[in-house]
Amino acid sequence: YQGVRFVLLNGNEKLEEQAGWLDRILSEDPQPWTIAAIHQPVYSSTRFRSNSHLQRLLVPVFDKYSVDLVLQGHDHTYCRTYKMRHGVRTGDDEEGTVYVTSVSGPKFYPVKTDQKGFMAKLDTGRQLFQVIHVDQNRLFYQSFCPGGEVYDSFSLKIR
Repeated sequence: YQGVRFVLLNGNEKLEEQAGWLDRILSEDPQPWTIAAIHQPVYSSTRFRSNSHLQRLLVPVFDKYSVDLVLQGHDHTYCRTYKMRHGVRTGDDEEGTVYVTSVSGPKFYPVKTDQKGFMAKLDTGRQLFQVIHVDQNRLFYQSFCPGGEVYDSFSLKIR
């Protein structure tokens, strides 16, 4: 859609098959931007909830094809990583994937992570919604509180 390939994944079943499918469709991706979405977080704001199985299966594919953004849910918190590659933080001018978990409902979990080193933003107790705008050379991401105040934002440059 307008220069972005959106890929939706099912985090509950057939993960191995989806990893193979993801590899195949991203190898043929003509779009300059790629955004993936999965309910369960690959990197979590809550200790022991980061999904090592998803990390083992999907992160290598995300890295191989330089997926720009992975949108996640499930944890009832807000967290955004810095750019990540091979499970570690990269520099702002290097290739990497940003992983965002957000919550829109009234249920919240406590933030308890041992992964603060690669979290750019980490919080709980806020209902949020996101707006993503893409032009030819940049992806702009904003997260808003229900009243319209910007809570978090970042931009990515085309690779």
